[in-house]
Amino acid sequence: MLTATLITTIWAQPKFKILHTVPGGLFSGLTFDAKGNLYGVTGGGGVHKHGTIFELTPGAHGWNLNTLHTFDGYHGGTPNGGLIFDAAGNFYGTALGGPGLQDGALSTK
Repeated sequence: MLTATLITTIWAQPKFKILHTVPGGLFSGLTFDAKGNLYGVTGGGGVHKHGTIFELTPGAHGWNLNTLHTFDGYHGGTPNGGLIFDAAGNFYGTALGGPGLQDGALSTK
């Protein structure tokens, strides 16, 4: 006789913590620098509502949000990818709606 036994297992529930809300919505992933700061882009938000490049720095009471750049739509807007760093610590990213609302734009720090 073949008997099957069902064993129930309680799976560990993942625990997530919101580090900080970012106005304009995250468009892509985040990038760490060598100091432990996080960098990213928003697809909207900022003064002109065309997106931002931001930095999150760890602080004693959580993460602090610093807006590094606000896109105006004419000089790029709606960043459409993440940021990458080179060996010197400069970061690069791309955005739609480049010069004169044509093509796209490449951003650097």
